[in-house]
Amino acid sequence: MATVRNRKGSNKLQVRIMTPTGRKDITMPEGMSRRDALRAAIEMEREARMLGLGIAAPAKPATISEFLTSVQQDKAEAVSASTQSAHRSTVRRFIEHVGDVQVSQIDRDVCERYQRKRVAEGNRSTVRKEVSFLAEAFSVAVRRGLIRVNPWDEVKRPKDNPSKERFLNADEFGDLLAASPAHRKLRYAVLVYTGARRGEAAALTWGDIDFDAGRIRVPNSQKGGGSKRAYRWIPLVDPLRGHLGAPGRPDELILNGTVHNYNRDLAADTRNAGLEPGLRIHDLRHTCASWLAQGGAHVTTIRDWLGHSSITTTERYMHFAPDHLAGAAGILSGTQDGPELVSLRA
Repeated sequence: MATVRNRKGSNKLQVRIMTPTGRKDITMPEGMSRRDALRAAIEMEREARMLGLGIAAPAKPATISEFLTSVQQDKAEAVSASTQSAHRSTVRRFIEHVGDVQVSQIDRDVCERYQRKRVAEGNRSTVRKEVSFLAEAFSVAVRRGLIRVNPWDEVKRPKDNPSKERFLNADEFGDLLAASPAHRKLRYAVLVYTGARRGEAAALTWGDIDFDAGRIRVPNSQKGGGSKRAYRWIPLVDPLRGHLGAPGRPDELILNGTVHNYNRDLAADTRNAGLEPGLRIHDLRHTCASWLAQGGAHVTTIRDWLGHSSITTTERYMHFAPDHLAGAAGILSGTQDGPELVSLRA
């Protein structure tokens, strides 16, 4: 007969079932009630007896580990290497949370507890991707007849992290550079003084810089493809020229380091500089745009500099621009140089 007991040194329950080959102890998912654990144990015991009598049980992976791994491997060819790695990590974390149990033992409560745990540990956007993969996997389980209802269907997804754009002023940027190692000083200078996206900056070679003409050829990423050109030329400003130093080979990358570590490095340097935490690499691009707007650059100039595909994207920076309307009003009021004004009154 199936029995339920508390597992030593753990909050999880452990069930013991009788199989044709003897007793078997199975650890249940964290938070599962004794009633549900007993119900699952009775079902497992029934299936074990069927197998012992030579009655074929429905074909299915024995454990959640085998099932999720099979789904992950089936999807591998259709996704990128980085997505494959993320899926493998999701499978590992989910199994660590629930234990290596059968698919039918995963219910909505188990899924909700896992989601709350992951939200408390990390980025909400990342958790949404994990949950999306798990929900899709359990849809496969429904189609295979392993379960009748997808337990993720009634789980409300976490909202994305509220986006908060950061803009450094000149003093803050100076503090960041002072607190950073030499090779990352160059990285941050390139990102701020070109306004390039992370991938665009990482792809820059010394051959992309024309020191004599004072300009840089920035490769357009897919997001910046509005001009349908492979690259855009922007001026080489003096502060960046000072950071670049002697050029390397034309085909040599200007920046060192792995792109995926950029935000991690920035977090460490931000902390060392005593700046408010949460600064992202993309915020250095925002910094470039805000400085251009504050300096009075026209919105189309900023658009072309940053490689925006739509001027609507650029217009969000224009609240940093000087108040040109007030200047125009001054002209009409005769308070600034302008055409001589003629009174229309008789």
